[in-house]
Amino acid sequence: MSHPVVGGQPFFLFTHDTQKNPVIKMLEISANIFNNHTMIFKSTRLSLSLLLSLLLLGHFSCTEKEIPVTLSIELIDKGITMTHSKANDGVVEIYLISENEAEGELLVKALNSSGLEIARSKAVMTLQKDDAKQFTFNFDTGLDLDSVTKYQVALRKK
Repeated sequence: MSHPVVGGQPFFLFTHDTQKNPVIKMLEISANIFNNHTMIFKSTRLSLSLLLSLLLLGHFSCTEKEIPVTLSIELIDKGITMTHSKANDGVVEIYLISENEAEGELLVKALNSSGLEIARSKAVMTLQKDDAKQFTFNFDTGLDLDSVTKYQVALRKK
C-alpha cells in the first residue's frame, strides 16, 4: 500500500500495525487524495484566477438567450414557409419560401412575456410562385431587448 506524502516525506501513522484503525485509514486516504490533487493542479501551472476566469467566460458565453421567430397562421395558409431565422441585437433575419405568388408588407412584431407587442419592423414582400428570399428586419435601438421573448412574422392587414 502506498503511503500519503506530507511535505515530500511519507506520512506514516501507525503503519507498522497489521490492523489499522478505520479512522486512521480514512485520514491516510484523504491525505493521499489531497496530495494527488495538489500535484495535478501544480503540474498544470494554472493559477486559480485563470481557472475562475475561464469558468466565468464559459458561463457568460453560453447564457445568451435564443429568441424564437414564428410565422403567423395567415402566412402559413398562403403557402409560405420559413426555413431559417436568426434574431440577434435587434436584427431579425428570415428566409422564406413560397409555394404560390405572394406579396404584401411583412411585419415582424417583438412580443414580451405577456404576448403583447412592444415593437415592430416591416419590409415589402414580393415572392413569385416557387420563390425564396431572405428578409432582414432592423428594430429601433430604443427597444429593450431583454423584454423580447418572441418575434412573430405576419402580413400587414389591408
